[in-house]
Amino acid sequence: MKFLKSLTSAVLAVLLILALKGCGSATVQNTDQAANNVADVSQNAAQSVTVKAYLVYESGKLSSFDIINSKDIQLWNTIIGEGSAEEASSQTKVILEGQGSVDVLIKNGDKIAIDQKGVVLQGNTEYEIKDTGCGILSIQILANGKELYNQSVSFNCGE
Repeated sequence: MKFLKSLTSAVLAVLLILALKGCGSATVQNTDQAANNVADVSQNAAQSVTVKAYLVYESGKLSSFDIINSKDIQLWNTIIGEGSAEEASSQTKVILEGQGSVDVLIKNGDKIAIDQKGVVLQGNTEYEIKDTGCGILSIQILANGKELYNQSVSFNCGE
């Protein structure tokens, strides 16, 4: 019985490490503690999530404004640095903040950019979406089938 408990703890610790790899680096100091964390997180879907998004400029800098939550910005021809863009941008960094397990679906136009189930949020989780700047970026976050977030950002292009 002791062997089975140790084996279960070790397996759960490995699962925690694998889950956290998608969220950045993690250090596990105690396998029993890690096993308990896996059990807790897998049973605790996120109750809320905060979503932010920033333009990623060709220089690598991020926009000084959040393109989702800032209301007075113009996302017009961002690929050539026009509108509210401070420089040319064809990438967007999406940042999720929260605690617990969620499903993440991010679409860039009609294409699925990110489709991940059971993402473990422990603070910030970041995604970089390439080829943004002309079209609609849609972000949907679910927890246990319940919609926590559903928002779109329209990038407009033209002359």
